[in-house]
Amino acid sequence: EKKARTGIYIAGCLGFLATILCSQFFTTDTFRAYNVFYAQGILNVLCSSVAVFVFANANVHIKNERFQRLAVRLSGLTFGGYIIHIAVLTEVDIMTVGIGNFCVRMILNFLLTTVFSFVIIFVLSKIPVVKKLIRN
Repeated sequence: EKKARTGIYIAGCLGFLATILCSQFFTTDTFRAYNVFYAQGILNVLCSSVAVFVFANANVHIKNERFQRLAVRLSGLTFGGYIIHIAVLTEVDIMTVGIGNFCVRMILNFLLTTVFSFVIIFVLSKIPVVKKLIRN
C-alpha cells in the first residue's frame, strides 16, 4: 500500500540521515573513525536497506532488453557480493582514510565497495567450482 511505502521511505530517510550525522558527530568528537552506525544489524541501516528495496521493487521497471539482461546478471552476483563486501569495505576504508569530509568518504566507500565487490565476484564466478558457491 502507498501509505505503508511512505512510512518505510520516511524511516529509510531518517535511518540514512542518522547514519551520516551520528557517524560524523562521533568521528569528530573522538578524533577517530567511528563506524558503528553503519555496522551490520543496526536499525538505521536496516531501515535504509528496506526503503531502497521497497522503492526499487515498486518503481524500477526496466523496459530496455539490454538493461534487463544486465540486471539479471548482476542479481545473480549479489549474494557473493554480500558475502565479500565487508572484506572489500575494510580495504576501501583504508584507501580513503585521508579524505577529510566524512560524508564524501562514506559515499565514496559505498560506491567503491559496491563496484569492487561485483567485479571480484564476477571474476570468481568464472571459476566453475567457485561459481556454484557464490551464484544463486
